[in-house]
Amino acid sequence: LRTGIMGNQVQRKTTYAILDASEKATAFKNFAGTFKKISEADSLLSLGKLDEEAFQAAIQNIIAIKTKEALALKAKNEALISQNRFLGIEQDPNGVRNPQQIRPDGQQVETGFLNHLNTTMVQEALNNFKQRWDNNRPLAPNWRRMEAVKNIASTADTTIARNNTAANTSNQANDLGVKVDETRVPRTPQKQAKMQTERNALMYDLGNTMFLSMGMPDSALVWYRKVIEDAPESDVARRAYFALAEIQLAKKDTLAAQRIYRKIVDESPNTDFADRSRERLGLELDPNVVRDSTVMAQKAYQMGYDKWQSGDYEGALSQFLAIPIQFPKTTIAHQALFAAAESQLEFFGKSEKDFFTPLSVQPDSLLSKGKEWTVEQIYEYLKAKDGQGAYGKASAERLTALTALKAAAQPAAAEEAIKPETTPQEVPNPTQPPLPPPIPEVPFEERERPKKDDE
Repeated sequence: LRTGIMGNQVQRKTTYAILDASEKATAFKNFAGTFKKISEADSLLSLGKLDEEAFQAAIQNIIAIKTKEALALKAKNEALISQNRFLGIEQDPNGVRNPQQIRPDGQQVETGFLNHLNTTMVQEALNNFKQRWDNNRPLAPNWRRMEAVKNIASTADTTIARNNTAANTSNQANDLGVKVDETRVPRTPQKQAKMQTERNALMYDLGNTMFLSMGMPDSALVWYRKVIEDAPESDVARRAYFALAEIQLAKKDTLAAQRIYRKIVDESPNTDFADRSRERLGLELDPNVVRDSTVMAQKAYQMGYDKWQSGDYEGALSQFLAIPIQFPKTTIAHQALFAAAESQLEFFGKSEKDFFTPLSVQPDSLLSKGKEWTVEQIYEYLKAKDGQGAYGKASAERLTALTALKAAAQPAAAEEAIKPETTPQEVPNPTQPPLPPPIPEVPFEERERPKKDDE
């Protein structure tokens, strides 16, 4: 913009300028990912609660839908390939169709605008025109209706063919490799309870994202209330209650916020959130309160991660291995074990030590006593305990890389014994290796609330 008599250029921000595009993109990405996980959990729980007959019928229906989609995709690809071969149209590596006609001698000829120089396509269009508008059509009244009746008969034949296809769905599914993983469906009450707990945690995280990152407190209220309705006595429900009060406080509704704070103090007086509510209300804190285990586990993990980043590998290892013992029921337990193994891999790589060296700090009763543990055994433990979880899958990939590394090192053992010096080992690098354990998000109650324009 130019301002003043001399027309000096001054940069000004418009009212609707987007200055935090990357932050908004990250927030919406997190929202979409969390919402997808919640939808998957809802679907799996619905399937898991069906009786055996209804469950098998639902599985067969899913297989039929997937088979139909696979057949449609296969037919589409085959038709496209056949059409390209017939018309002599090739595709470049970027997937763009080249309007070129291939002559019998193998040379390519430009077909021009709308392929008007492509003799094959021009002839095909002419044939289609004659078929629709040819003078050989019946010279009789209602000839179009007679054609419609024929089409109805053809549709009936098509319906019969579809029914026959449905009868062979199972064979087609096997041929196309269509499978449904039934192991993810929680069929026992214990697995259903575990998935419900995970889903409630995801709904709480979704509410945090909408309130803290997207600036949508009213929408966040809906998700917090869903958590409270689904499991009113759970730890995550107490966190949701506290979040409700924080939203009311951010909306300047002090009375509503105080009512929720007092409800937390009255119903859960010995919890960490009750102490935080007392602080909001200006009341005296209870020195005997039991702190929230998730918050404490996150803080302990942060301390270990800071030690790791500063190069204190032994201190980080001790901190990480203590978390699963002190907070075994938190989601941070597996993350801390994975971080312990990852930090040791980094340490062994920098110090040129064997990756299968026993840990300098041994796990306590969490794993087993009277046995020296290595990084490999921590990954095996996580693979067995976390299964299809993020750290279980990442540990399985690490184990594959370590196994390959061990196999490659065995044939060269004799040669290495002769050489006076050994070459430094590299950290295993499996396909798409898992990233280092992320720093856990700051707990909700410690985050800065979004401010309004009038604050």
